[in-house]
Amino acid sequence: MSLLDGRRNGTWLEIGCGWPLHISNTALLEFDFDWSGVSIDAYQEVLNEWVGIRNNPTTHANALSVDFVKLFKDHGIVKTDIDYLSLDCEPSEQTYEILLRIPFDQYRFAVITFEHDCNRKVQHDAQEYLTQRGYKLIVKNLSDQGIFWPYEDWYVHPELVDHAKIAKHLADNDSPKDYLEYFYQNTL
Repeated sequence: MSLLDGRRNGTWLEIGCGWPLHISNTALLEFDFDWSGVSIDAYQEVLNEWVGIRNNPTTHANALSVDFVKLFKDHGIVKTDIDYLSLDCEPSEQTYEILLRIPFDQYRFAVITFEHDCNRKVQHDAQEYLTQRGYKLIVKNLSDQGIFWPYEDWYVHPELVDHAKIAKHLADNDSPKDYLEYFYQNTL
């Protein structure tokens, strides 16, 4: 939200959405900022929990076989600049394989969160892949479990995010970053 200056009515693609509220990357966006999007998970029992809690559609699918262009069309998403892409599947090698399937030649994402689960090869390969497509790594090795488990990196598309916001959030060195410390020091 801070990278997009509190944008309202944004759009997301969430791959590996998990539970509707618990550690959700999109619940706040939906409830407090009127965002909409498509959330995908391979576990139907988790998606069943969304019924009656969340209004946005979920798709039960293995993201390694999803046609993302068709998925967007089927859910009425016609714009090609999407505000947020969340990639969080297990294991991290699968998250990277899914990243390779996303049609970056047809869609741009303002903000991307990529969970690598401390897998340095996956982290490196994702960074190389995304930077070759014009994305900028702004936060590296973010953690919500202390400095011993840096599991996620954040990227932005510089044409879709204000450059002053990018500069304010920049923390791309290798050191692990506790998310609360990072957020309160870099984004407020």
